[in-house]
Amino acid sequence: MRLLARAQELWHKGYQQWQPPGSRRGKWLAFIRKLELERSLAVLGSEVSLDKISSVLEIGSGRGDQAAVLAKTFSHVIASDVDVSSLQRPYVTPVVACSAEALCFPDDSFDLILSSNVIEHIPDKVLALREMKRTLRPGGIMVHVVPTLFCQLFTLLVAKYAFQGMMLVSFFRELAKCRRSREQRSSPAGTHVSCGGESKTPVSASRGYVIRVLRLLLPLGVHGTAPNTFQEILEYRHCSWQSLLEESGLVVLTTRNMLLYSMYMILPFRFLAVRMWLARLGITTTRAYVVRIAQERNRGSRQL
Repeated sequence: MRLLARAQELWHKGYQQWQPPGSRRGKWLAFIRKLELERSLAVLGSEVSLDKISSVLEIGSGRGDQAAVLAKTFSHVIASDVDVSSLQRPYVTPVVACSAEALCFPDDSFDLILSSNVIEHIPDKVLALREMKRTLRPGGIMVHVVPTLFCQLFTLLVAKYAFQGMMLVSFFRELAKCRRSREQRSSPAGTHVSCGGESKTPVSASRGYVIRVLRLLLPLGVHGTAPNTFQEILEYRHCSWQSLLEESGLVVLTTRNMLLYSMYMILPFRFLAVRMWLARLGITTTRAYVVRIAQERNRGSRQL
């Protein structure tokens, strides 16, 4: 089990390196987050007047892209994260390093609390939501964008293996290159040959190939804090998220489906119309929940 966990950790580390911020896939991820924020604000505007919101807290700001957009809409925005080292400088909003499970803000501090693809990564979700509720002003509102069960299903059944197929093609090309190099140089056993720009012995090169293939064949690792993929799929159901919010003393006012995409960023910027059409049908990777403290509910919940 430790070997499997370590291999999955290496896999996701490689996936993150595969989509640096300046790359096409990095830009695709930034586009997705901006689109999710715009759609979240649109559905928020159907519930409350945005002009009445002045103080905003973003939970889990990451690189700070969404905080920068929020700062253009609201007068006072605070970006928070457990680790703020990833935030782009210069900061466009005040930045606070703190855990969602122990927010370092006084009671009744914010009109709006927003998180995007963060709740699923928090170990004690109920405690974090109750902390957000504590810092929310009377009449305040929260918006949480979270993954759906299609997030894992789509990634597991389609995109993961498409991504692995692309990696396998690259692997076999490199293997063929190494074989040609050995034939051309007629290197005796035990001497170094060049494979993919690196100097390796035939034995070490073969061992490296085996490790890479085994890593490609591993099952999909968990995205959040669930113990396994199956449990995570159950936790990402709409009824599971609604139960979690209600257990935390919150009530759902409305929801909005976002967009269908995979965690491996397959086919970036392609088929946007189809992705949005599928999202309207309920086949979506993420969904926004607009919630309010239960005692302050003044409107029924409805699905857009």
